Amino acid sequence: MKAGLVKLKGFSGRSTFVRGPAPKAKAANLQAPQGTARAESPFKAKVKGAVARLGAAVTGTAGKALTGGPQAAKAKAISGPAPRREDAPTVSPVRNVGDAFTQGTQAWGNTTAKMGRAPNLSRLPNHVLSTNQEVARGPQRAQFEAVRAGLEQRYGRIHTDLDVHSRNYSTQGNLDRYRGRVVHVFVPENGLRLHGPDGSPTTTKKEMDVARRVEFHGPGVQNVGGKPQIANRLGPAPETPRTPDTARQGLERAGAGLNAGGFLFAAGNAIANAPRQVGETFNSLRNGDVAGALHSGGQVAQHAANLVATGAQVVADFGQRVVPSVARTAGRFVPGANVAIAALDTAQAVRSWSDPNTSIGKKWGDSITAAGSVVAALPIPGASLVGGGIATVSSFLTGWLAPK
Repeated sequence: MKAGLVKLKGFSGRSTFVRGPAPKAKAANLQAPQGTARAESPFKAKVKGAVARLGAAVTGTAGKALTGGPQAAKAKAISGPAPRREDAPTVSPVRNVGDAFTQGTQAWGNTTAKMGRAPNLSRLPNHVLSTNQEVARGPQRAQFEAVRAGLEQRYGRIHTDLDVHSRNYSTQGNLDRYRGRVVHVFVPENGLRLHGPDGSPTTTKKEMDVARRVEFHGPGVQNVGGKPQIANRLGPAPETPRTPDTARQGLERAGAGLNAGGFLFAAGNAIANAPRQVGETFNSLRNGDVAGALHSGGQVAQHAANLVATGAQVVADFGQRVVPSVARTAGRFVPGANVAIAALDTAQAVRSWSDPNTSIGKKWGDSITAAGSVVAALPIPGASLVGGGIATVSSFLTGWLAPK
């Protein structure tokens, strides 16, 4: 220590040097009294309170950031016990995604029709074309297209609702697209179907009823007394092939995949947390903590509800594909039968690769399925379980995501 300087201990615990000899009598008075708390400034108290509240908000344990004193007791009285962590988040299955998609696209078709536009937002022309669906998509399609080409040479672009995709089609939108326009009707040689067996008007008849003017074309039109006459056929509409809605199918498969993932998540969450929560429920009951028992028991019940909801939706999504394959799936795990199943799966993989129209996803999926079946057929302990599991999962995923 330098001469002339005396080291004293201040209230903060830091060393302070002053000039001159250390006072003997007053040195004891410079020491802070032991066991007494130093009064904080109002500003410092506010800062500590703000930090404590921020920590309580982040950690979710209000009242624990304060370690003692009247402020801690007050915070504990206000906040109560710390909330328990939720270990059973609700898993909501994706339901009816295909129907919701179709309803939305049909609503779009109706909205654009009221605006005088087609679903692709092109303006509807004043001249439109109509006929029975089985005519435009059947053996007389060439005659129908020839009449359409002739009308377009005369009037320009001709709209027909037969070109509207089924996802955008509805009766209301159809009639709004034909309302107040000149409707040209193609009549085949055997006449036009204007009414059903019960006498109700067909779509073609409804389109004619809302038209500003109707003009008939085709080999089925006869001129009687200077007026065109057509034969009215009665009968139900024959079945006609419809173009599959690939967008809806893709959404349905994506929804099915999400539901399968939700089920796996719910199952994993239940396995990880439900046993502990059951134990907490019994411990709370033994200790007389009714609220804690209800909370833990509710979490266990939520796990069960999640498993039921997601599992039922998975069955609903994949039921049509799962049921026919149950026997085949079981056969992969049965010694002897798995050899025959491996041969069938291998033959399917060969067919997929030899068909140029088969998607690459199905080719690889069938190949993985066949490989798993071959492993399941090996005379190795545990091979049937491992290989059968691989083949089963691959078969299901291929059927859901790449059926063609």
